[in-house]
Amino acid sequence: AGFGVDFIVSAVCVAPLVKAAGAMAPGEPLTLHALKRGGYAVSGPSFAFYSPDLGSSFPAWRRVVRDASPLRAVSDRAALLEVLKRAKSVVKNAANRVRLEFVKGDGASIADTLTIIAKCEDVGESRESVAVVLSGEVPDQFVTAFNVLFLIDALEALGGDGVGMDFEEPGRAMTLQRVGDCESYPVGVPVDVDRARGWFVVIMPMAIG
Repeated sequence: AGFGVDFIVSAVCVAPLVKAAGAMAPGEPLTLHALKRGGYAVSGPSFAFYSPDLGSSFPAWRRVVRDASPLRAVSDRAALLEVLKRAKSVVKNAANRVRLEFVKGDGASIADTLTIIAKCEDVGESRESVAVVLSGEVPDQFVTAFNVLFLIDALEALGGDGVGMDFEEPGRAMTLQRVGDCESYPVGVPVDVDRARGWFVVIMPMAIG
């Protein structure tokens, strides 16, 4: 019968283990012990290694992500990514901060929009908008700010056609998930990692400035 144990450990703690195991002679046994008090121990002929399991406390994403977000914005991932890349060249000397301004349309002739505002005293200011679909508890205007490098990394990693951005309020984290064909998932559906190719991205905001 197979046996599997999953642990979340610090990469810093694992480095000495990798070095010790790499020095072992071929055929020498390496034993893994799952400990009742949490964590694991690994022992070899000339060493013993212990690391606590961080799974119960890290990553503590539930502290910043609600089961259901009251506001969701869905956008074309590639279009949003291109705008952010252009904004990056403006804010590279200004803490990489970009403002995100979501504006609700009238449901008829005026569409929902997201405007990316990049500003730096040495360079100037840029404003560029992309179309979004807003749903949930949408105010007339919703403004927040994030590190543009984090946003770019997240969008590049997610892949797919569309991206869903879930918010609770401007001062709280944003959750990004992959969305097929830019269609919005119903607001109020609990966060489900299987909905986004098995994972999602949480980004903490910056001061709007």
